[in-house]
Amino acid sequence: MEQEYLGKPSLFLPLILDGTIPANVFRNEGLGQPVPNEKDKLTGQIMLVVMIEVVISQEQTISDFAAPPTPRALSTEVIASLREDGLDFIGGKVVPAEMKSVNLKKEDEYLIGLIRAIGPLNMDVIQHHHDESDNAFATGGWGSASSQARNFLVATLRGLREEATSRGNVTPYKQPGKDGPLIEDFKTIGLFTDEEKNAVVHVWVLLSHSGPHVGIKEEDSARFSRLLAIGLTEWIALKFIGWKKNGFKPFS
Repeated sequence: MEQEYLGKPSLFLPLILDGTIPANVFRNEGLGQPVPNEKDKLTGQIMLVVMIEVVISQEQTISDFAAPPTPRALSTEVIASLREDGLDFIGGKVVPAEMKSVNLKKEDEYLIGLIRAIGPLNMDVIQHHHDESDNAFATGGWGSASSQARNFLVATLRGLREEATSRGNVTPYKQPGKDGPLIEDFKTIGLFTDEEKNAVVHVWVLLSHSGPHVGIKEEDSARFSRLLAIGLTEWIALKFIGWKKNGFKPFS
């Protein structure tokens, strides 16, 4: 491919997808290019899936100091294209997009993939709080599971706000460490409407409640907190992606 197509994906990827290259590789008997059949097309699709899975997974180990377009930017573009075609990249695999609603685990994996695609600089911190909430819940640490779920949401908000400044030239947030004003600031910069900001604040307050809620068992309260954090964080991430596509400008 390096010699025949000058190493340019734009030249050889379509020929893998339509089965031309698989037919040439697996069925060429020296009589010229075979006409691709359905099996060749299926082989091409499988090849592309494997290539995408390997490349996106490896992207996470490559520094963003590489010459533009950076690996992260390219991976984000590929994932966006997959979603336009009814697919997604979850847990290191290309899967049908509808799989994200099969169960909570898949929804959780979808959310983490979504945040990784955005690429906040504090992704390690976000992942840490996410994993700590999971581990605490699995071992019966209900209070810790709830507080870490809240920390996961807050870390994501902080990461997205920093991303808005570094990628979108949005004015830096001037009150680091203060979560209430941070949510208010998302309205100021145009990501949230006033109603959306109020809704996020209410959920944040609910997640910040220490101890079990009156009338609800501590285990159920922890489960609810995790579900609430996952749902709200996914909504914010999806809205952020749309805002980014809009040039980091308020939605009209």
